Amino acid sequence: MAKTKKESTKTAAPTPESPTDKLLPEIREYFAKDLGFDSFTPVQRCTVKYFLDNYDCIVQAPTGSGKTLAYVLPFLHILKTKVEEYKEGDKPKIAGLILVPTRELVHQVGTVMKAGAARIGFELLPLAACNTSKRSQEEKKFKKNCIVISTPGRFVNLLNKLPELKTYLKSLEMLIIDEADRFVDVDFKDQTTKILESLPKQRRTGLFSATQAKEIEDLIKFGLRNPVRLEVNSGTTRVMEDIDDDEGSAKAANVAPASLKNSYAIVPAAHKLLALVDFLKKRKDKKVLVFFSSRFSVIYFERVLKLVLGGKRPILNLYGKKFSRAKVISSFGGHNNTIMLATDVAGRGLDLENVDAVVQFDIPKHSSWFVHRSGRAGRNNHIGESILLLTPAEEAYAEFLLTHEKVAIERTHIFDKVLNDANADVLRQKITSKASEEREFLELGTSAFVAMLNAYLSHDCQIVCRVKDLDIGALGNAYGLVRLPKFAETKTANVKAFKRVDIETSKIPYLDATREAERQKKLKSQEGTKKPRQTSTPAGQRRGKNVTKTPIPDENAGEDGSELKKTAPKRKKKLSEWEELQSEDRLLKKFKKGKINRQEMEAAIDDL
Repeated sequence: MAKTKKESTKTAAPTPESPTDKLLPEIREYFAKDLGFDSFTPVQRCTVKYFLDNYDCIVQAPTGSGKTLAYVLPFLHILKTKVEEYKEGDKPKIAGLILVPTRELVHQVGTVMKAGAARIGFELLPLAACNTSKRSQEEKKFKKNCIVISTPGRFVNLLNKLPELKTYLKSLEMLIIDEADRFVDVDFKDQTTKILESLPKQRRTGLFSATQAKEIEDLIKFGLRNPVRLEVNSGTTRVMEDIDDDEGSAKAANVAPASLKNSYAIVPAAHKLLALVDFLKKRKDKKVLVFFSSRFSVIYFERVLKLVLGGKRPILNLYGKKFSRAKVISSFGGHNNTIMLATDVAGRGLDLENVDAVVQFDIPKHSSWFVHRSGRAGRNNHIGESILLLTPAEEAYAEFLLTHEKVAIERTHIFDKVLNDANADVLRQKITSKASEEREFLELGTSAFVAMLNAYLSHDCQIVCRVKDLDIGALGNAYGLVRLPKFAETKTANVKAFKRVDIETSKIPYLDATREAERQKKLKSQEGTKKPRQTSTPAGQRRGKNVTKTPIPDENAGEDGSELKKTAPKRKKKLSEWEELQSEDRLLKKFKKGKINRQEMEAAIDDL
């Protein structure tokens, strides 16, 4: 017989007997003096109450509602009450473990927790880097009783390298899994499952996310004791105890903060870039975050937007190694009119200050990530807006979000009077002119387009958004392509709308003299072995035969900092951004052919 579910709905306003009053003095001082806060958010009051009452908590709350401190405060309180027990024995102990999906979040959570860990007498170990150090160096990290913050991949590597780590984990008091809806990813799920199998069942556990993660239910069997589901939305808290049935994940909730306006626009495929440019121009004094489905698109459209906007405002891209990303995030926070382009790595818990608007140029790989993207705006009661750009072939996606993610977004018509073929052609010609002069730009656009199609083939809503329904020719125009790249789908897709530029692409030079000399040498060695290519046959007649063959980039290379075996030598010469992308692409091709495994590939990428 299923247990009876107890459900209560109440406002989360503070009371004279607030549960946060139970926090130890050290934790309250950390909150007020070290962090500078003078009041608790609803989700923080709620989780403190239930963690301190010995519940395991499954917490859903909007982005920007204070979820990080919602687990950090009770986490530190509970460990402080056990500090004397951890002094027994001479072996180090891992008292608490926090798992997050990306290296950026490891750094961010570590920064927040540093002062708090010091106050309660535990060493803090943020394991962010893709470390390939020797066993002896890894062992040195665990000298004292500690709190570990890590990605699942990085921690699994440690478990494999240091068998004694399982001994250190026997005294684990508390486990937190942040962004728990990421459990849908196969690698994340496998890694997290392996970690859970190494942990004691007698522990406190917290699962935190901005969405109602159906996948979280799979985690309950791994030792959650006395679990309670907490849904905190715009000042209202819903509490459900005894969640052994399936109803807990079936109810809808407003997962967006009240200060965020969520909308979508239907724009013709050929006008998609024009819509983005119009949106940015009309918000020239706003801080805007734009999401794309691939890193190739991020790099390409950074150059495109700098070209068409004339360098009138800062444009950044959140792509690259950990330290360069940290620098970009810092720069983004320091300006009020910055545009930042990013993939979904920026949609997972990063605390970006005062984002005014979010644009989703491409749909996310997983529909549950929509909330994480849009939630970068409207944080901490800062008024924000989020807009999703859909082509007519994707119109059903809005209904898909409502049905499967319980997210309601309204259609906006802000572009209806500004989008037209004439303006789109002017924009396209500016881009194709640049591509006709600079081979680096030409090839980057091609790679961005192929990566977009590749990402489109792997998203989770194929029932309503299919590649074969896209107007690929019109999208090629929006990207400013000179040629449509050779891709399996372009051979049978609708490409009639594509406007092919009448230019012999083999004559477009690299601006880099060394690369151009190498290309010319290669072309000369091939003279007489190939027939000359036609330059004037319409794309619609030649189908896919007139397109440039381009390798399909894989956008799933790890972002979590997993430790990997080195296979590539370190470069003494710093590679350019484009050369780095090309080198990554070659490694990805080897991975796809089975010549190297994922760990070897990622280690080689880290050494570029």
